[in-house]
Amino acid sequence: MTVSQSSGTLRISMPEDGDGAGQQDSEWCWVHAQGKPRQRIRFHDYAEIYRIPGLYEQLFHESLKCASPATVRELLERVLDERDVDPGRLRVLDLGAGSGLVAEQLDDLGAGYLFAVDILQ
Repeated sequence: MTVSQSSGTLRISMPEDGDGAGQQDSEWCWVHAQGKPRQRIRFHDYAEIYRIPGLYEQLFHESLKCASPATVRELLERVLDERDVDPGRLRVLDLGAGSGLVAEQLDDLGAGYLFAVDILQ
């Protein structure tokens, strides 16, 4: 069964069940951007994903329900509470920051200093 999700000018369609699913670096989807031909994009092809504004967020957070950034924040918040540490004392270096979603969560937590870098612009 194909699953589709639309948001504004983008539509994402997932492939049929079992078509590359579960094999590291082989998962993919169809992306339909308004006025452009349908495009097959691998989930780990971040350079291609970031070329299409809003695709990363729509694909991983809206369609696939990725909760990793919120989970990182919740776990860190729990440890800080247990140890009675003020989040403002944190100095965070986020390597492989991607779109910055983890840094946004840590900023909301109140981290004192955030520095995020990624190989892609």
